[in-house]
Amino acid sequence: MKKFLFITHLTPKKYRSALREKLMEVMQAALAGQQYPEWKALWIGEEESVKGNIKTVKANNDSKEEHSKSLNEIYLRTDVKEFIEDCDYVSKLDDDDLISSHCLERAATLDFDCYFDLHHAFYDITSGSITQQKRNWIPSTAIHKKEHAFKDLSSGKMSDNLLNSLLYDHHANAWIAYYKNLRIINPAAKEPVYLRVLSPTSRTAGVPVTPATTVADIKLESYQAYLKQFGNWRSAHITGFENYMPALDKLWPAFSGKPLGSLPPATFSEKLKGLFGFSK
Repeated sequence: MKKFLFITHLTPKKYRSALREKLMEVMQAALAGQQYPEWKALWIGEEESVKGNIKTVKANNDSKEEHSKSLNEIYLRTDVKEFIEDCDYVSKLDDDDLISSHCLERAATLDFDCYFDLHHAFYDITSGSITQQKRNWIPSTAIHKKEHAFKDLSSGKMSDNLLNSLLYDHHANAWIAYYKNLRIINPAAKEPVYLRVLSPTSRTAGVPVTPATTVADIKLESYQAYLKQFGNWRSAHITGFENYMPALDKLWPAFSGKPLGSLPPATFSEKLKGLFGFSK
């Protein structure tokens, strides 16, 4: 059977809000709910532990420089090398995103160099809305054949340190060029590999205070402007995440004390963007 490895960089505890902690719990539940048994995960966090098929290693988060240095050391460790060595495929997974329950089950039946979503799926935590956008780059969460993910692009050989490999190169540029003439498979739009969760408490969304502990730390108007880059938020019907939607839908009301809301109506230009960039 094909073996899959997920690599996740855990958000440092000092930057985690209560909402982020709950999102991480849902991510873990979705990972544990895989319908395919041959997977394991390497979590880069703030402790050393092995729980089932998840190995957590400690990284220094005092500064970007120290984190990079410790990450370099982590991938040179014998125990880490042995843990990741026997995988056939590898994927990065953010600690607040959800992997589809049937993703590996489908991928295991296919022959590919890279398996990724052409139609990227998004969930907005403040409204409970799901939409998709067709994008011309490979998302960070893609499933790579090991011989490619571990390759040092400067030498063309397998890297002795995973930090110096294709997996850690820029997914919007290097990956597209690398896989141009290789075997790429995209799942059906309704069966995405993963669901990216968008939250006004994340640094990606421009939250002014980290961690955001209350609604007062969030600028919802700025967040709604951020959501507009995803085009026209019309409903998308996807599968593989049904078991986790009830938990996701409870998170914003629990954090904010308000029910799930609705997003502002799209402008004409946003509707056009949605028409040409989104999939039902």
